[in-house]
Amino acid sequence: MAYELFANAFPYTDLPHDDSLAPKICQGLRPNIDKLPIPQLLKNLIKKCWDSDPVKRPSAKELEKTINDWYLEVVYRKDTCFCQQYLGIREEYNTFSQTTPYQVPPTVNIHSKLINTKQIAQLFQESEEQAPELEIKKIEQEINQPLTGELKVLVSNFLQIYKKRERGSKEVTKKNIKELKEKLRAEKFEDKNIEKIIDYCSRLVKLEQEQLQAQVEINTNK
Repeated sequence: MAYELFANAFPYTDLPHDDSLAPKICQGLRPNIDKLPIPQLLKNLIKKCWDSDPVKRPSAKELEKTINDWYLEVVYRKDTCFCQQYLGIREEYNTFSQTTPYQVPPTVNIHSKLINTKQIAQLFQESEEQAPELEIKKIEQEINQPLTGELKVLVSNFLQIYKKRERGSKEVTKKNIKELKEKLRAEKFEDKNIEKIIDYCSRLVKLEQEQLQAQVEINTNK
């Protein structure tokens, strides 16, 4: 929607809009917004919303605050980075939006239709099977350290146990957490990295809860 709004065009106009497109999007394909004449800070925000890692996406509250702050900066002509970017590109964007006709690829069916979800379901199944390995890679990026052998197994176990604790599982006790921490320390794993894993788990579970609450509110308002 963000791309369609600012580009005045359907996304992926250079690709056939058939059953092959959805799996590509699930695998990380995103519209190219780099050439759009909009503020760079806005491009960065849109890309964060498109991140395949839900932990890295901004929450609805964060989006509301950021966009509202930008709006006030422009209205009151504040000397901020966003306002400067907006004023510097405003005329170019106005010309672009007024002279660019709305583009709909000929292969697009704008009416509702059945989608073959078998390939998408298979992709999600593969993603779930790969999830623990992908999570380890994210942690490696967080702590800037490769994980191998016994340490990799311990970190993976700690991730699963701590996420259960954050979700309120009564199966996980303080003793379980303490024992895993001691095993990690025995492998020369630093406390600051343990804290980074804890922070990662807390952010992930918080995001899950926010998404669940948003879904409940949507269903309640129907």
